[in-house]
Amino acid sequence: MLIIAVTCYPAFGQQLAQYSQYLHNPIILNPATTGVNNNLNLDISYRNQWTGFNDAPKTYYITLQGTLFREKRNTSLRMSRPGYTTVKPAGRNINHGVGGYVISDKYGAFSNTSGYLTYALHIKLTKSLKLSLGLAGGVSNWRLNQEDISISDPNDATYNYLMSHNLSKTFFDLNGGLWIYSSAFYVGYSAAQMMQNQIRSIDIPAEAKVNVHHFATAGYRFIINENLDITPSTMVKYMWPAPVSFDFNIKANYQNKFWGGLSYRKSDAVVVLLGYNIKNMIHIGYSYDLTLSKLRNYSSGSHEIVVGVRFFKDNQRSSISFL
Repeated sequence: MLIIAVTCYPAFGQQLAQYSQYLHNPIILNPATTGVNNNLNLDISYRNQWTGFNDAPKTYYITLQGTLFREKRNTSLRMSRPGYTTVKPAGRNINHGVGGYVISDKYGAFSNTSGYLTYALHIKLTKSLKLSLGLAGGVSNWRLNQEDISISDPNDATYNYLMSHNLSKTFFDLNGGLWIYSSAFYVGYSAAQMMQNQIRSIDIPAEAKVNVHHFATAGYRFIINENLDITPSTMVKYMWPAPVSFDFNIKANYQNKFWGGLSYRKSDAVVVLLGYNIKNMIHIGYSYDLTLSKLRNYSSGSHEIVVGVRFFKDNQRSSISFL
């Protein structure tokens, strides 16, 4: 039955939204990056995946994050600025990052809207090395849109259960992560959907619960000259029972204003990234995913754009590109 097939699908594929711009705003995947750039940042993004494909995923998000008791001079990674200036040692041994985000993800007959608050504790290990531990807590609303489905058997157990619950389920969830970083590199790990909530509880063969997603990330920045730096990075993703997936990225920053790069997502897409930084305050990033899978026969690719504003920019003295 169609409804059972559709309900089973999330158990065997990635349940979280796909992103190509996560490198510029990783709070959506790892709460430990909250406040890592010692500033206050607002970012808004829209992703249209598999353009031309009926009922393809569309994702919107807004994030706000910052640092409590900002340092005037700091060694850190930047999300919103692709540049670098002279590194000065940070004065505090412990800093606190706070933030939050709202994500709306729609795919086929399903939609998921989530809101989380995030906190990160940044601990100074050496003059140039820090460890951050982060936690995000919030609620997710999973919904099946009745007008987008058809069913051959009106007595289907899953369909009737969802109808009796207004086709919607809301639950509390947690994400956690850690981040080790300096002005030259970063290594991180995070886990999402740690509560593994059941979307429904009736006794039928179809399983419908949210599974833990694991993300491991790393990157290193190479300074070519005073105008150019290049940062290769990678992310490994895993959710049982789906196969392991990975992204490999390389990005070049020029004069702290322009950036461009390429990403390869295993068996899925090659991504072109472009961006521009306006007066160290507003940044605009765009990415285009060229689909490599069989979906390329039905889709012209995916588009994603992110626009961000950085406040209190005078408090940030050192940074590197995140990508």
